[in-house]
Amino acid sequence: MMRKVLFVCTGNTCRSPMAAVVLQDKVKAECLTNEIYVSSAGLAAVPGSPAADNACAAVASLGLSLGSHKATALSMNMIEAADLVFTMTRQHRDAILRALPTAGRKVFTLTEYVEAAEEEITDPYGGDLSSYHNCLLLLKKNIDKAWPMIRALV
Repeated sequence: MMRKVLFVCTGNTCRSPMAAVVLQDKVKAECLTNEIYVSSAGLAAVPGSPAADNACAAVASLGLSLGSHKATALSMNMIEAADLVFTMTRQHRDAILRALPTAGRKVFTLTEYVEAAEEEITDPYGGDLSSYHNCLLLLKKNIDKAWPMIRALV
């Protein structure tokens, strides 16, 4: 049975697509592409928008690509179908839980898996390339911390 992991941010052009491509790479490296499906969406996404240029450049530094990414607006069906939903901020998480309170057992901020994390994954949108690289490193660190929970899905 295919397990679904969903990353959620605001516009689905920076953080959540970068997180998704990082996790997709990890899933591929672990030979779990038939067991774990990774996607992303945004609470205020303009459907069809491409990934931000600096997001593309940042992930390219890891040998990854967002070239085919198109923004997707978050839907309740996506949340219901997901086994795990990771948001970038508490505000994203809270918005989802207000709309769908029953999803509480599977919706988390990505940083909840780092010991004593107070930090959230702030939006680099409009920033320079270094802000996107810093965001990407934070995403990667937190995905690595969350990996045991994700891996336990299968």
